[in-house]
Amino acid sequence: MPKFEYKIYKKIFLLGMWISFFAIINLNPNKFSDYNIINKMRMIAPLLFFILILSFKYINNNLYFKINTYTLFFYCIFFSYALFIFSNPMNHLHNLFWPILMLMAFFILQIFSKKEELNFLLKLTFLIIAIGFTFYFSMALLDMYKHSNYHFYGVMGENLRYSNFEDPPRSSGLSRMSLLLLTFFITYYMFKKKKKDYKFLIIISVLAFITLVFQSRTTTFTYIVLILLCCLFYFKKFFYDKRLIVFVLILPLITNVWYNYNLIEPQVKSTTKILNKDMDQKDILLFALQDSILRDQITSRKNIVDPYISNEIKINIFSSGRFFNWRKSLEIIKNKKYIGHGAQADRIIFNQSISNAFLYSSLSGGIFAGLSIVSIYIYSIFMIIKLYFNKNIKLKNDYLSHLCSFVLIILGLRSVLETSIAIFSIDYLTFIISFIYLNNIIFNSSSNNQ
Repeated sequence: MPKFEYKIYKKIFLLGMWISFFAIINLNPNKFSDYNIINKMRMIAPLLFFILILSFKYINNNLYFKINTYTLFFYCIFFSYALFIFSNPMNHLHNLFWPILMLMAFFILQIFSKKEELNFLLKLTFLIIAIGFTFYFSMALLDMYKHSNYHFYGVMGENLRYSNFEDPPRSSGLSRMSLLLLTFFITYYMFKKKKKDYKFLIIISVLAFITLVFQSRTTTFTYIVLILLCCLFYFKKFFYDKRLIVFVLILPLITNVWYNYNLIEPQVKSTTKILNKDMDQKDILLFALQDSILRDQITSRKNIVDPYISNEIKINIFSSGRFFNWRKSLEIIKNKKYIGHGAQADRIIFNQSISNAFLYSSLSGGIFAGLSIVSIYIYSIFMIIKLYFNKNIKLKNDYLSHLCSFVLIILGLRSVLETSIAIFSIDYLTFIISFIYLNNIIFNSSSNNQ
């Protein structure tokens, strides 16, 4: 096949493959027979593209990939998830769907590991996130307006959907997508030297506001860390025109305080009874400010009984039950250290997400899967240190490598309070492309400098 045609077909297959991975998120393999033809095609598409790509690479004698140290950690997670599905009678074979998808996505990045290929896929990833976020956020706004519901945290309402979409992104999902896009624009602004470009500053400010307005505690925490890291590692770039700090922090925070102030007033009466004190406008404003940074400053003051500790009163609302589930999952892991329960183990055991990547991996794939994900974190930290303390790499104005370091930090932090990168998701896809791109940049640069 001529080289020009090969490049065109390769890009088409890559484009279709990567889009198909994102298109399948939130579908349930257990409902395959109930889905319409479009959703069935969405579920089949990744496998079809995967077969096409392997055949295409094989025909052109271009099917090869390297086994690196970090690849063993990823493959340990995939195979242990799948292995323990077979050994656990409570699990269902349809859950093989998830580790197979994780394996396919990672393997594609192994066989398309050239810089221009990874560059294309990384930009495509953020384009897909931008399109998906714009679409779902617009639908959420329309639904909120239609039902006169102006509480962004409660965007899904009691029916757990909006605008008739089944399983759309929740408020935390929209907030996370906004944070990823915010990270992209901040990095682009700093390294492309878009000084005094108010189009970018307005986009950054709007995304920062949206990131905060959904009141996702996990996302707000990572947002704050993002700002601190910008100040720490990019002090001159971050403050070089004294506008970025205003648009990324001050304006979004002021706007969110105003929004929360108008939401909190109806709760003041009931909260006054809980706290046994009168509240004036200053108290409401203080709660509004606190809620802008960390949700549930009012409702978390209510006490409920800890279901795992009899006759002991605990504040549970603030943690959304995470601490109880974490304690119980640790007991389960200790009883069977080496044996997992297969993919989706938290749904089988707790009927909900365990909200921690390490615990999910250990429950699903045993302690070796859990240690593998910890090893991936350590390897990520090693690459980030190399980026920030190797002047030959840091001084390059490759905004994508700095974007990838932010993504690894953000999703690594998020995985402490969510399953995040431990399952097939937007987090996982964004993490692995950023991880492999940064790895190639770091070690290719290191080898070139020797």
